[in-house]
Amino acid sequence: MLHIGRLGRQRVTYYLRSVAETPAAYYLGDGEAPGEWTGQGTHALGLHGEVDGDQLRHLLAGLAPDGQTRLVAPVLRRSPAARLRTGPLRDAVAEAAATRAWTPDQVCAAAGAAGAWQRVSSATRASVEDVERVAAAIRVDPAELYGTRRWQTAQRARDQRVDARRDGFDLTFKPPKSVSLLWALGHRVRTARRPPPSARARCRRLDQRPTNAPWRRQR
Repeated sequence: MLHIGRLGRQRVTYYLRSVAETPAAYYLGDGEAPGEWTGQGTHALGLHGEVDGDQLRHLLAGLAPDGQTRLVAPVLRRSPAARLRTGPLRDAVAEAAATRAWTPDQVCAAAGAAGAWQRVSSATRASVEDVERVAAAIRVDPAELYGTRRWQTAQRARDQRVDARRDGFDLTFKPPKSVSLLWALGHRVRTARRPPPSARARCRRLDQRPTNAPWRRQR
């Protein structure tokens, strides 16, 4: 079974620290085996042998292994910190509408915030600007709804752009739970009729797959 997770630059240190310091430590269960470069891309980049931590960090940052050349341009998008949960604001609008015997739509439309309210009411998170417009429509301080610190953080992040590029993927091959239980509890069946392919062989198959080919989960 293949589990696909996101591999980000922030998690590189975690993966590198999990590697056993010596072969003896690995066989004693104190750490993981060091990674090895594999795949067609490694040949193009001149990578071979054991994974080097600095080279891995450079690649995940979109740079060449030596860190001197940019291979992938950053995808700049607005910082997620500039988006706020809409729940507190929607509750406040509903409360304000109830006191006037209006609907939330009527309250926001009367203050010229119909468009902002439409976006706020239909999403789980909203931009700082929409929160400001809707909060002004019901005469509520956003800092009271979200807390002063959270509101100030969103205000500072409103003009920030962050790299939203997906750095890489973490592919974990593991047998399903039923196989693990069979191995642990079964007293007759100890070996499979056909040995499973190695991780290196699986990587070769993934490497040969077209980048635009459809994926489906298999168990």
